[in-house]
Amino acid sequence: MKKSFYKQFETTGDIGVYIYGKGIKELFINGGQALFDLMVRKRRKATEKKEIKLNAESLQRLFIIWLNELIFLFDTYGLVASRYDIKVFEESGSYVLSGSIMCFTNDESKGSVLIKAATYHNFFLKETEDGYEARVLFDI
Repeated sequence: MKKSFYKQFETTGDIGVYIYGKGIKELFINGGQALFDLMVRKRRKATEKKEIKLNAESLQRLFIIWLNELIFLFDTYGLVASRYDIKVFEESGSYVLSGSIMCFTNDESKGSVLIKAATYHNFFLKETEDGYEARVLFDI
């Protein structure tokens, strides 16, 4: 049986998600896909390209910054990422996410769930036998 790239878990007042990836890049992409799966019902063809460059002192912090950047783009511009062309790497003692996302503008008045932020509460990002796993609580 193929393992899904994310799985929701029970939590009070938030949405809890385990996110999986064979590598770091796949984990970050799957994090974005899980976020938008929760927030948007309908998918459309991407029509806009958005350049992204983020950095942080740790991979864990970069992951949360990435998810919150996607939430910001959705809240501010209605953008929903549907394709990801990103790199995640270490450079001069910090971690960098660089690349672009292809997006469409959400035309629904409301998404499935209004997510305010990815939080550090009970968060982890770790290497596993199958690749990487992250546990994220989304504040709703």
